[in-house]
Amino acid sequence: MVAPRTLRRPYLGVVVPGGAPENPLARPVSRLIVAGLPREPALAITIATRRAERLWGLAQRLGRRSYH
Repeated sequence: MVAPRTLRRPYLGVVVPGGAPENPLARPVSRLIVAGLPREPALAITIATRRAERLWGLAQRLGRRSYH
C-alpha cells in the first residue's frame, strides 16, 4: 500500500543503463523449443529440454558462446 502523501511528493528519476542486449538467436530458438509441445506437463518438459539441449549445442558448435 502506498500512502497518499507519498504520491504527492516530487520524484527524482535516475536513468540506469540497461543490461546487455539479448542474443538475436534467443527469441527464434525459444520459439522453436516450445512449438507444438504436448499438453502433458511431464512429456512437454522432457521434449522442451531435449530440444533446448540440441539447439544450444548446435549454436555452441557453430561458435556462439553467449546465449542471452
